[in-house]
Amino acid sequence: LPLDVTSPPSIATALATLTALTSGTLDYLLNYAGCGYTMPTLDADIPTCTHMFDVNVWGPLRLTQALAPLLVAARGTVVMAGSTAELVGVPFQGPYCASKAALRLVSETLRAELKPLGVRVLYVTTGNVRSNWFNNVPAFELPRASLYAPIVKEIAIRARGEMDVPWMEARVYADRVVGDVLAGREGRVFRGATASILGWGVAWLPGWLLVSLAVLFRLFVLERGLLG
Repeated sequence: LPLDVTSPPSIATALATLTALTSGTLDYLLNYAGCGYTMPTLDADIPTCTHMFDVNVWGPLRLTQALAPLLVAARGTVVMAGSTAELVGVPFQGPYCASKAALRLVSETLRAELKPLGVRVLYVTTGNVRSNWFNNVPAFELPRASLYAPIVKEIAIRARGEMDVPWMEARVYADRVVGDVLAGREGRVFRGATASILGWGVAWLPGWLLVSLAVLFRLFVLERGLLG
């Protein structure tokens, strides 16, 4: 079933097809469409950021709005794919972090509003998962006049997903999320490599310490590159 979450006509076609196939009910809606963008915030292209918000935030909301009657009829479940990027401002992914933080708040609000209608909402804060994600993003190209030109190689490593960090296999991640959904869980879960650790850290560590950790593990090499 082809579907473009940024296209109301595409969503309307999908709705008509699903309604005919299921007699007007839908047990599960998994909002996993998304896109990323790695770029220093000072260099971020606003139209690109706007498109990313359209895919990552308004797309899931459009789809949920359109399919709500089917979900209510089935007392179904909405699943939103979040990211650990919502937890801490990740250098060179500011707009992406913002889009995921926005989606989390939309999901929390939907959970409260849909609960009286018998629909569950599950938000999955997703850590590092080995997938084709980085194979499907535009090639990274830093503007020539960027203040971050001296560390372009470091940023490009992040843009290509070549960081030396733990990764969870996609099959393992999928099995855990499916288990959550079939168990009737709602609210928020942490799945994927490092997701639970980061979630715990944000909940319990002082904000200044989190900033210090971000500087220690992400920026010390970059600072040396910028300042010589």
